Amino acid sequence: MSDSNPTPPPDGESPSKRDAQLASEIGKAIQQILARGLNDPRIRGLITVTGVDVLDQRRFARVRVTVLPDEHESLTMHGLRAATTHIRKEAMSRVRTRTFPKLEIVLDEKLKHQNEVLSLIARANDRGDDPATERIENANDEGDANGGDAGDTKRHPGADW
Repeated sequence: MSDSNPTPPPDGESPSKRDAQLASEIGKAIQQILARGLNDPRIRGLITVTGVDVLDQRRFARVRVTVLPDEHESLTMHGLRAATTHIRKEAMSRVRTRTFPKLEIVLDEKLKHQNEVLSLIARANDRGDDPATERIENANDEGDANGGDAGDTKRHPGADW
């Protein structure tokens, strides 16, 4: 965008109800447009609109999308950015508003980051690197060495069950 960069609302200030409603309608309209398909060979794969932020008094809308599989990501984003004007015109015909914001389509990295974190956690659990599990196993081993009292909850003071 050649104008100024759109800025999100200041900290502690949430978008207004109208902005949230407009963002939702824009997201649905763009998802329908993308589901119907665009005549650009660069745009391939599964494209999902993950969110829309309406910014700067409804002058701009940042549309967050994900692209699967990852190997189509770069080329598809290039095609989507080139088709932004067409997507905006199509969305304008579907969303009733006096003025329609300029669109900025960006790749949403949150899901990819979440998947990386989850895979790291799973890998750590597979190797047995979980510190909590090690502490429990060490406590059980010490209890077995002391006559098996560590795992017996009935002998703890205050245990009424």
